[in-house]
Amino acid sequence: MVEPASTPTISSRRLNPRRAAYLSLIPGLGQLSNGQPKKAAAFLAGVIALFALSFSVPGVTTDVVGAWRPRGSLMVSLSVILELVSLLVFIALFMAALVFWYASIHDARLTAVERNTGTPTRGRWWLFHR
Repeated sequence: MVEPASTPTISSRRLNPRRAAYLSLIPGLGQLSNGQPKKAAAFLAGVIALFALSFSVPGVTTDVVGAWRPRGSLMVSLSVILELVSLLVFIALFMAALVFWYASIHDARLTAVERNTGTPTRGRWWLFHR
């Protein structure tokens, strides 16, 4: 009796860690190449959301100060403080987006290495435990 040829599955084929890392330059593609669609969607959504939030902060601040129309030295000083706080929020959100993007790249590479060596993944992302 001849057995049918088996098709390679995610666990049986070797994954290329470098390829997974390069694909993650577009957030989530490295996770898709590793066979992790939920994690890929989470990384893509997280990076896009953080960048969108960070880029919306200056516009919102401009709208608030424009609608407020501060007059007098105290009010102008408060508007400058508001602008500085919004700048800090922008920087923090932008840096968080970059860190999350790097985490996507690192996770794709590390998952490919762990699957190739047969090491169980260490559960770096509690949300994605199966």
